[in-house]
Amino acid sequence: SDCWPRSLSWHGARQRQSPAFREARGVRLRQTTGGVIEVDVTACTFVGCGLEGISTQGAFELEVDGSTFVGCGQEGLDLEDLIAPDGAKVSLRVRQSVFAGCGEEGLDCDLVAPASGATGGVFEVELVECDFVANALSGALVDIDYEQAPLWSSTIRLAGCVARRNGTAGLSLDLDARTDVLVQRVACLGNATDGLLVTSESFDGVVHVDASLFLGNAGRGVRSSLGNVAVLVANSVFAGNHGGGVLASAVEASVVSSVAYQQPNPYQKALEHVSLAIQEGDPAAFMNAPEQLLPVAARDGDALTVAGTPTFGAGTPCELDGDDFERTAVAVVGDLVTLDELTGVDGVPATLAAFEVGADVLEDWSPSAASVLLDAGLPAPSGAPTDAGPFGAPFGGAPG
Repeated sequence: SDCWPRSLSWHGARQRQSPAFREARGVRLRQTTGGVIEVDVTACTFVGCGLEGISTQGAFELEVDGSTFVGCGQEGLDLEDLIAPDGAKVSLRVRQSVFAGCGEEGLDCDLVAPASGATGGVFEVELVECDFVANALSGALVDIDYEQAPLWSSTIRLAGCVARRNGTAGLSLDLDARTDVLVQRVACLGNATDGLLVTSESFDGVVHVDASLFLGNAGRGVRSSLGNVAVLVANSVFAGNHGGGVLASAVEASVVSSVAYQQPNPYQKALEHVSLAIQEGDPAAFMNAPEQLLPVAARDGDALTVAGTPTFGAGTPCELDGDDFERTAVAVVGDLVTLDELTGVDGVPATLAAFEVGADVLEDWSPSAASVLLDAGLPAPSGAPTDAGPFGAPFGGAPG
């Protein structure tokens, strides 16, 4: 409003208890006077807000650190619209925060230009080490809406994030205008459609996906559709996604130094180069990986009907949708797998992972000592061999 300062902040870390917004509307921020307002939200909790946890409209530099958005009626964090004034930069930076169980997207950010301008504006979006879990729509959606303003541009970076069991895609990028995008070390697990969904219009561009994991999503691991944006994937793992690993329906994708593990239809309309496909399943390729990945077709209490034939028996440690929680198979009869308990799992999970008896269910996608991934990646500029998979990337490591 007209009387606002140029910056606002909430700092839960400076109090004995974090500021908590519970069963309220949430926080609504509107900027109407021009200029850019800085907003800092640190260690705050938004639980059961009737609409959004935080809703903004206007020109902001918004930083959210270590905060939690749970069970909000609509989005946890909704930037409807983030507007970059002519000649100015606006930003959204979210770090180490959780978005879970919200009624729409966990996070929704729309990038919008004003009606006119002579020099253009810039958007910067960074989502770093955040968890997007069991939201009704996408875990996170970044939507470019400045396609009619060619002087405007953006940079988008998603790094170290986990998107699990969301109601549509884990992560969604709608890239209708000029932008640079890096998706790095993300893990998209057991989402109801695709792990990463990229859509666009006529403006051409590239999305770089590096050192990431796409496991057990009900659609594709990565899908690009419509428009004119290419997806370039490097040093990533596609494991047990029901519809296939990569589908590029408009512009051909490229996949290098990556691994398709127990992955039907690994690369559709995608150029594969210096990558591996381990169709039969070889957990010895990694330090710790599931021996079998099976889509879940139905649930009756603690019993799951799977699509496919289990090759394991009672006593096998199992995991659902990559949640790192061990459940033991107490009975395996035909396509029916009964687990010791499914407490905390709502609805029908997407994917059941079965591990070797005696192993834990914490995946480790680094190469084992005798792995086929070793020296199987694209050589470095120096000519030195590199490993396929997430740990062979220049800035690689554990996805998520």
